[in-house]
Parts: sequence; C-alpha cells; structure tokens
Amino acid sequence: MNPLVGAKAASRRLAGWRVASLIVLTLASIGAFALAGCERGGEQAVTVTVTAPADETRPLEERDLRDVTKLVEGPLSRSASGHLAYVGSDENVYVVDPLSGATVQVTSDRSSGGTGFGIFHTGLAWSRSGQLAFARTDIDSFTSSLFMTVPGSGKVTRLAPEGGMLIYASWSPAKCAESACNELAYIADVDREPGGNVSLKVIDVPAHASPRPMLEQEAEQIYFSWTGDPGRIIRHVLDRRTRLEEVDVAAGSSRAIRGPFAPFLAPAYAAGRVVYAVAGPSDAEPRVTVSRSAVVVHVPRGSRRVVFAPSPDGHRLAFAVRGRSQLTPPQAFEEPWIADVETGELMRVGPPSLWSEAFYWSPDGERLAYLTWLDNDFRQFNQWRIFDVAAQKDTGSLSFQPTSTFDTLTTFFDQFGQSHSLWSPDSRYLTYAAVGDDGREQIWLLDTRRSASPLLVADGVVGIFSWR
Repeated sequence: MNPLVGAKAASRRLAGWRVASLIVLTLASIGAFALAGCERGGEQAVTVTVTAPADETRPLEERDLRDVTKLVEGPLSRSASGHLAYVGSDENVYVVDPLSGATVQVTSDRSSGGTGFGIFHTGLAWSRSGQLAFARTDIDSFTSSLFMTVPGSGKVTRLAPEGGMLIYASWSPAKCAESACNELAYIADVDREPGGNVSLKVIDVPAHASPRPMLEQEAEQIYFSWTGDPGRIIRHVLDRRTRLEEVDVAAGSSRAIRGPFAPFLAPAYAAGRVVYAVAGPSDAEPRVTVSRSAVVVHVPRGSRRVVFAPSPDGHRLAFAVRGRSQLTPPQAFEEPWIADVETGELMRVGPPSLWSEAFYWSPDGERLAYLTWLDNDFRQFNQWRIFDVAAQKDTGSLSFQPTSTFDTLTTFFDQFGQSHSLWSPDSRYLTYAAVGDDGREQIWLLDTRRSASPLLVADGVVGIFSWR
C-alpha cells in the first residue's frame, strides 16, 4: 500500500526486485462486496446456513480446519483467538472462528479478488469494537463504495458513496463513548485510473446516525497514523512539497513537524509521541532519541527506506533500515532493531546475516514476529521467525512462498500493520497466505506456542485477525 496510499506511486519509487509481484500489487480491490441476500435499497443482508459442531476431540493443530468448517447463521460467539476475516479462492469474504470452524459468509458476488493496476486493497478492516469495513468495487469504472457490517448481524451500513477505487481503510484505535461508534480514515484513487492522485478522507461513524465527513485531502501519496486521541492523526504527505503534520481533524488545524527526514512512508505513534526517521552521518550506526513529543530514528544518510512498528503498549519500537548496499534486494531490509522508547537503548533482533521484510508485535507485546526474505529459483520465499524480547531468544519457524496479496500486505507493512493484525488477539496464532507446491493459494495459522504443524484454514489469498 502503499497500497495504502498510493501503491501506485509508491510501487514506482520502491520498485526493483520483483516487478511482477508489484504489478500484481494490486491485488485486491477487495471490494465490490454484496452480501448474500443483500438489497441495495435498505442495505439488508442475510448470512445463511447451519453448522455442525467441530470435533473438539482432535487437537486443533492436528486437523485441517476445512474438515469442520460450517457456515452459520447469526453473529459468531466470542472466541479467545478472535475471528479471522479472509478472502477465499472464490473471491468472496468470510469470517471464521479458528477454534471451532464456525464461519459467516460476508459476500457472495465473487468481487473481492485482484484488480491489477498496481493497487492493493484487502477490503477487510476491523474496528476495535468488531465492525468490518469493506468495499463494493466496479473494476471497469475503477470505482468503489464503502460499507461496514458486524459479520453475521444481517445489517450493512453504507459509509461512503461511490468514488475512486478504495486503496486502504483504517479505523481509529481510540476508545469511543459508545460501543458501536468510531472514526474511519480511508484512502481512494481520485482520477479513476491507475497511477493518479489519491484522497485521504476521515469520517465519523456514530452508532445511531449517518456517517459524517470530517476531513478530505488530495495528494500524490499520503500515509498516516492514528494517535491515541479521537480525531487526531499524523499525516505524511509525499507530493511536490513533502511534509509531516500532526492534524486535529475536528478542529481542521495542523502542526508541521520538521527535520532532515530520511526516506520513510508511514509514520507511527508510540506512548504519546510521533515516530519518524531522520538522516544522520553516512557512516553512523542506527540510533534512537526520545523527547517529550517525538521518538526519532536516526539512520545513515543514503538509506533507501526506514520502517517502524511500536509495541502495543508503546514502550518499545521495532525498526529496520534498507541500506545503500546493492547486495540487499530492493524490497528487503537489514535485521530489525528494538528500541526502548523511554531510554533509546537498542537491541538487535536475530542473526545479522538475515534480510527481513516485515515485523509484527504480538498483542501482549512480549514477542516480535518477523519475516525474513529468502529466494529459491527466482521465487520469493519468507520464513517466520519469533523473537522473545525478555529472553532475547530468536526461533526460526516455517518458510513459505507468499501469495501476491499477502506479499503486498507485508511489502507495505509499516502502514498495514497499524490497522491489519496478523496475530490472533490472544497472541497465540499468526496467519499467513501461501502458494502450495500445486499452485493453490491457501490461508494458514501458525501456532506460536506449540511446535505443531500449521493449521490449514481455507483456500484463499489473505486473512486478517479481529482485535478481540
């Protein structure tokens, strides 16, 4: 993303190593979703069918979840491991309880596959209160309409009218006074053709009223991070005049953040401070400085890209640098680092000889899962590795060939990782999507607490965990 915000221009700037993968970067406009039994007028939806209970006598890690998966009517029960929304091989959206196999079908019109054009859009954005945002997309006209539902509720709410192709959507993590209200920011194409400008829009989504526009801005590329307060974002605009700003959406005001910025895309927010990168001496080692308002990652001048991810509690910051060496693949980074946000103290993650592509904090903040970059006969492979921060223990896990959709999600993980969770909320499972030896694309779960074979969830291209 940037699928996100411009997977288009971003892919041009960051291109190099896998042109073919970045072309299909586009994956998804996961959009155009019509729910089973949906009526456009009243936006009524019906999820169907019945379920047979899962065979709980067999350990979860020893079975193919497809053996027990059944469609169910109505909302799913709360689950310790949350719910996994995924795009199946039939190009429809589903939500499954990974502990029981109970599944709700969200769309039925086969409209959630890849779109081409260098844009990526999962169409699956969970709010902290359990709403799922998605888009209905017309590929021919390059347009999308944005909707939300609580999976299984039978109700669909239109969030935005038809506009340019939806690229990225992210719910505010800030707590709301009501359980079913929130703010949603999304980025869409504005030229109705690939490669044009994008628009960032923020809307208020009350529990019992129509969505209300709060902000709109157009630029070549825009990346952003929610702060911990309602109605406030950190916005990174890449245009004729690149700028980093703290924006009070409700007041319509902004404050410029200045510095000799190093190349980075998505900013971040940790412990009440904005996170960004600046360029230092060309021969300097990476370091982190902390002030009352900012966590600043200093990297050698000439670095090609910097990425970072704050821990859930904001006390630590993981980051990595794509250096100047021509030996490093254009889409890979050096090994990750973890910084203490209060002291700036650094800890190296994993073997220094490994290239990394993406990293994700477990919800409990105790472990960092990261993907290494591997190559095998001109095919890209990833390996999951888990770093236990307290024990400073690094453990390698399985390797796999990612689906194009999953690969795009991880290529721009510094933005997607803020809104799309690959960890289950109990910090047990990691989800990933892989291409099998037979060429089939499948969604898997890796149990990070047991040395067990991965669990096959479904044939599909990508999955995203709910936050609870």
